[in-house]
Amino acid sequence: MRALSDGAGAGFTGLVVSPRAVDQALLVALAGLVGPSGLVLHAGPRPARGEGWRALRCDPAAGIPVRSHIADFAVVIGAVGLGDVAAEVRRVLAPRGDARVLVAGAGAAAIEALADVGLIAPRRLDAGADGIVLVARGP
Repeated sequence: MRALSDGAGAGFTGLVVSPRAVDQALLVALAGLVGPSGLVLHAGPRPARGEGWRALRCDPAAGIPVRSHIADFAVVIGAVGLGDVAAEVRRVLAPRGDARVLVAGAGAAAIEALADVGLIAPRRLDAGADGIVLVARGP
């Protein structure tokens, strides 16, 4: 989980994108890191609701209903159609914002998808049994 939450900090605005249920421990950890002056948004078809974050019901590949360049960091988990989701994450990320993507497998196609939409220098971190975490920066 640390590989996914390292981009967060006090007062940050973060975006968690997932087409499926997310372990609420991640959302609780991110909400704790950003603190009361920060904001965590969970976007997906069935976003989790809870104390410390806000739910955004949407199809992330079609569009995330927030203004451009508002997120200091983004966490993407298990996205189908990563190219479209990555383009939307790039739009929402603040300049030099941190994007972390959890993928299954080797991640080569995901690295290419992130680079194709203009996310800078995607690199691979090993996350363990859940998959591989790719880290990139917004433009």
